[in-house]
Amino acid sequence: MHETESTPGQMPPENTAPGASEPDDFGYARDAFEEAREVLRRFVRRCTQQLLEERRASRPDAARIEEPAAGLKAGKADEKVLLADPGLAARISAFYAARLRELGAG
Repeated sequence: MHETESTPGQMPPENTAPGASEPDDFGYARDAFEEAREVLRRFVRRCTQQLLEERRASRPDAARIEEPAAGLKAGKADEKVLLADPGLAARISAFYAARLRELGAG
């Protein structure tokens, strides 16, 4: 989320003013934040699981290791983004929920 272009595994940049995505209702914001944290945790766990499975394979494939490793790195980076800007919770949650569905773990 720190780059001007979208990169695999990371959310595209936001084109709104800082804080514009923050909900007015504090309870809703807290719920969205917690949901985003849970979705990110599930995504990171899934990437870690895939990474370990491939590394433990009798013939690990470097190309198959690269995707979950990149996803893990992006998920960890976006956890920090979420903590720094909880107003992005809904976007982060939607993005990683879609990624989980792509991985068949949603």
